[in-house]
Amino acid sequence: MESVDKMGSVVNMGSVANMGSADNASVILVDQPPKNATLDLTFAWKDIKVSSKGTKPLLETVKYNLDIRNLCRSIFKPEKNELEEGKVLLQSTFGMIKTTELVAIIGPSGSGKSLFLDALVFNHGVGIDLEGSRYINGIEVDKQQMKGISAYVNQEDLFLEHLTPGEHLEYQSILRMGGLVPDKIRAKRVEEVILELGLMKCKDTIIGRRNEGLSGGERKRLSFASEVLTNPPIMFCDEPTTSLDSFNSDQVLTVLRNLANQGKIILTTIHQPSSSIFSLFDKVMLLGYGQVPFFGSMEETNQFFKDIGHPVPALYSPVDWYTSCLSTMGKSNYITNMYITSAVYSKNKAELQQEIEEGDFKQFPEEIHLTRTDKFCESSWEQFKGLLFRSADSKLRGDGGYRVDLYITLFIGSIIGSIFLDQDNSEDSVNNINALIFVILVMEILRVLDLSNDMSNALIIYKRESMNGLYKPYIFYLSKVLIDLPFSLFLVFLNFALVYWMSGMNESVVRFLQGVLLVFIFHIGVKGFALGVACLTDSYSNYINYLYIVLNIVHSGFMHKQDSDSWFYYTRFFTLNHYASTGLLYNQWIDEYNVSCRRLPDDWRKLDQTSCKTGLEVIEGELHEDLNFISQDNQLTILILMAFLFHALALLILWRKSLKH
Repeated sequence: MESVDKMGSVVNMGSVANMGSADNASVILVDQPPKNATLDLTFAWKDIKVSSKGTKPLLETVKYNLDIRNLCRSIFKPEKNELEEGKVLLQSTFGMIKTTELVAIIGPSGSGKSLFLDALVFNHGVGIDLEGSRYINGIEVDKQQMKGISAYVNQEDLFLEHLTPGEHLEYQSILRMGGLVPDKIRAKRVEEVILELGLMKCKDTIIGRRNEGLSGGERKRLSFASEVLTNPPIMFCDEPTTSLDSFNSDQVLTVLRNLANQGKIILTTIHQPSSSIFSLFDKVMLLGYGQVPFFGSMEETNQFFKDIGHPVPALYSPVDWYTSCLSTMGKSNYITNMYITSAVYSKNKAELQQEIEEGDFKQFPEEIHLTRTDKFCESSWEQFKGLLFRSADSKLRGDGGYRVDLYITLFIGSIIGSIFLDQDNSEDSVNNINALIFVILVMEILRVLDLSNDMSNALIIYKRESMNGLYKPYIFYLSKVLIDLPFSLFLVFLNFALVYWMSGMNESVVRFLQGVLLVFIFHIGVKGFALGVACLTDSYSNYINYLYIVLNIVHSGFMHKQDSDSWFYYTRFFTLNHYASTGLLYNQWIDEYNVSCRRLPDDWRKLDQTSCKTGLEVIEGELHEDLNFISQDNQLTILILMAFLFHALALLILWRKSLKH
């Protein structure tokens, strides 16, 4: 890709201009605006300050304590009174940028570059306090409005690896524009972006994992393409050249220069750009130890360092020199103090003050609508369809997709069915069938709880996209549940049918269908628990799942009524296996009236030493329960209620976490 001059002409970005990423702004349809027509915008900030809310390290505040009381408290009711005023991470800063300007944020590692960028768009983690104001054309904007007119390109590129760039952008256009833009215009916009960002050659290439599929430069340009689909006037980029070689870094920064020339305001953190690429920037902001030692044009920066006795040496990269000058706190403080007393500082402050004062008498250009307060302006149905189809495409192209699950189900079902083949109504067969019911449920819970890992991966992309306001939490959750549900239930039916008929369980078709229904609801309930755990925590999801598996196994027949003196006995009411196994036992034996049991030895069961002659006696001997309560209808009703409860809690946790974004 050829480099362009900073004063290059502005090209038409297409017929769709959305002043926002789908957060709250309206989509404007523009009929081929003339070239060089740009919005005359200024973006300014004042008194931006970032501090921590406690003495704990920031990473510890993000993680959840494994103690269950702290775990629940951290999700639903953080105790603010435990937090004390902590360390100031970023000192009060101010600045102003105008349309077509590309600004580099430079500083040593740990100087607060990404923190500053996040602060401008109101992004902050747990335990972080933000202060300050942001202005568009001198008019102060809030978080929702700021997100509505800006795009944020993260340092890490996240994609569904089984899609192509063309498909990825198509789904992004649906999520960002939805039904507000006709399909033809949306498709045209996707093609324009692909051409403008040089993605035509890799349009139909599978994105793949890192170091596979697309190159690093192509992945970064695809990230830019996702954000410029709606043509936001302001862009923030966090370390866009990280892990790229010099050639790809030059390409990426040339793309940013092009986008700025097309009428955007762009701020980007950057790490050691080449001298030729560094000349593409209009302004430089230096950061060191949470302070701003300088902010000004390229010429002003060079002159400032000359004036304070630190001119850039000949044949020395300006970026490397500026960074080395800020490498120690003493040097950084000295340069900051010199900047505060400089003419550039006074000029910047006066221009900002004038902009804010004039903002009281300004109005936004008609092309930008910041008066809407709806966070998601697209229809929920369009969001849902986009997510559903995207998930289906990715799932079908996964590592084997649904075929692997189908083959495994057929194989395991056949093996289990062969082990329990052709059971009758003898005493041994009664024990075998009861054990088979236990095996069916344990197999199902082991398979479903593995969904936590899949959900954890999906949540990474969800967090990124929800921060950009692409869709609501319940839309994501419903699409995630429903995309797997039809095939999952088919596998449940297939596995149960194989085992059921091969083993010779109750021959009634009605009983078979009732058994399938019980296992269906059990599957849905376990899936709700697995998704809830994945939404709650990533680090401890496997441990929580293992504990729940053990709890379910224990209450699938190992604890009887004589164990009721133990408090642990009553935990069975929180397990799905207890109700599902009880329902299946009832379903299997309640219609049997001719169980041919021989005289039982004294050590077979600690009941009475009499023969079992009916299915009802088998149920009594297995469960030791009051049969007035354990009817199949009761178990099914409780399973439905528990499944609904688990899914409702999972959605509540997801919604609660989304509020922190």
